[in-house]
Amino acid sequence: MACQDLVYHEPLKMTPSTPDIVPSDVLWENLAHSRPQLLVRKWVSSLLCAGVVLLYTIPVSFASMLAQLDKLARTYPWLAWLDDLGPVSVAIIQGVLPPLLVGIMLVMIPPLIRKLAALQGVLTGRARETLVQSWYFAFLFVQCFLVVTVSGGLSAFFSELASEPGQAVNNLSKSLPKAANYFFSYLTVQALSSSASALLQVGSLGDWLLLGPAVDSTPRQKWKRQEKLGEVRWGTMFPPLSNIATIGIVYSVIAPLMLIFMTFIFSLFWVVYRYNVLYVYRYDSDYGGLMFPTAVHQLFTGLYVLEACLAAYFFTVTSASGHLLCVPQGVIMSLSLLATGFFQWRMLLETSQKIRSNEVQDKVEIARQTLQRLNMIRVSLTEVVS
Repeated sequence: MACQDLVYHEPLKMTPSTPDIVPSDVLWENLAHSRPQLLVRKWVSSLLCAGVVLLYTIPVSFASMLAQLDKLARTYPWLAWLDDLGPVSVAIIQGVLPPLLVGIMLVMIPPLIRKLAALQGVLTGRARETLVQSWYFAFLFVQCFLVVTVSGGLSAFFSELASEPGQAVNNLSKSLPKAANYFFSYLTVQALSSSASALLQVGSLGDWLLLGPAVDSTPRQKWKRQEKLGEVRWGTMFPPLSNIATIGIVYSVIAPLMLIFMTFIFSLFWVVYRYNVLYVYRYDSDYGGLMFPTAVHQLFTGLYVLEACLAAYFFTVTSASGHLLCVPQGVIMSLSLLATGFFQWRMLLETSQKIRSNEVQDKVEIARQTLQRLNMIRVSLTEVVS
């Protein structure tokens, strides 16, 4: 509570405090940076992260093109040899290969974003993982949703969004149904592969079966390898789940079959991660529950895209004579979009500081309850003595 009330009459004399940290969670190499250095590092890190998000559009766009091989074969004569493979082979390539390639490319991103987040000059691993969560979700949403959905290219989409926002949203709304089949297969493959890898723990299994016998020579080393659990990286665990939920929200009205897929996917995730959280993962530092509110706010991205695309749908529905038929529905969706933005703004305004102060408030409440119990014991002892 004091961190919100205490002020100082001179600028740059107070710095944010980070209480209740584990020494192993401190990024000691970032402690000596001055305020100007931190400012420069923040801008450089943000620009590099944005560059990673944009430059990855090239390989992801290629992977998304593989999902439309049959159309490309009819459009470009030099791809006519694909017809010789047969419809079954082409369907397998379109359904399995694009999600598999995207998944392989995404494996290299979390370590890179984690390095760039540490470059920003944050002091703890907890703060670094919070930045990783934000940037990694932005990367997944742009690469795994926008690039796949926008057929004309991401650069053309953003240019059109800056010059003609209405037309850009209208084109996006027309592209969403075409990409539904891709997302059905992509989300299913992601759910099955990530759940299988989370249960199998390939890295830990190889470390235990192969690396342990070759490296460990003393009983203490062997015991530590047997007993030590794997550490979970929350900054890269939440964004894939948030991105899947966001895509499910976007397609919940446009392709209602997505709701069945979402039910299956998150039921599977619930079983897998519940088991891992209880028996597999270890926690060296406490994040104070800050990851969950960030994930909740990231879900609003799906609501914004859904409401904007539905508004564009309604505003473009015309009759045979060219008259607009669904203007009231479009106005309602536009008002819903504004109401959603206002609700999120109010939620941020009301909870942004309270979320970070919960730890202090919890301790005050615990102290109050302890004092109340001690007073009750004292009163009981007094009555017994008297």
